Amino acid sequence: MRLLITGSSDWKDSEMIDKTFDEFKKLYPKNEPFELMQFGTVYGVDAHVRKIGKKYEIDTLTYRVFGKTEKRIRNISVLKKHKPNILWIFCNNEPFGWMFDLIKKAKRRGISVNVFKKEEIYSQLDLFKDNDTD
Repeated sequence: MRLLITGSSDWKDSEMIDKTFDEFKKLYPKNEPFELMQFGTVYGVDAHVRKIGKKYEIDTLTYRVFGKTEKRIRNISVLKKHKPNILWIFCNNEPFGWMFDLIKKAKRRGISVNVFKKEEIYSQLDLFKDNDTD
C-alpha cells in the first residue's frame, strides 16, 4: 500500500490529520507493507506527515526533486514513478492549481482520491467505518 498525503501549506490542524490516519491505520492489515509519501515542505500538511511516519515507525518518502515552481511536473513524476494507491489532500478550501492537477491525474490513473476540507473532515471520517447494516 502506498499512501500519498499532501495539501495546504498553511494547514494548522494536525489533529484532523492524526484522527484520519489513526482510523485508516486501524483498518489496514498489520502484516501488509505500507509506504507513506509526502512532498517535503517544512510546514503544513507535508510537515505533519513526517511526524505521523515517526509516530508509526513508517518510512516516509519525501519527494522534492523539482522544487516549488514545477509542482505539476512533480505531480506527474510521483504518480508515474512511485505509483501511490491512495491520495489524500487536506485543504482549507476547494482544491485549485497544483492540487486540482494532482487530483485529475491521479483519478485518470485509477488512484483512490480523498479530499478533506477543513469544514468537512469529521463527517469524512465515516469513510473508514463499516456502514454496512446487512
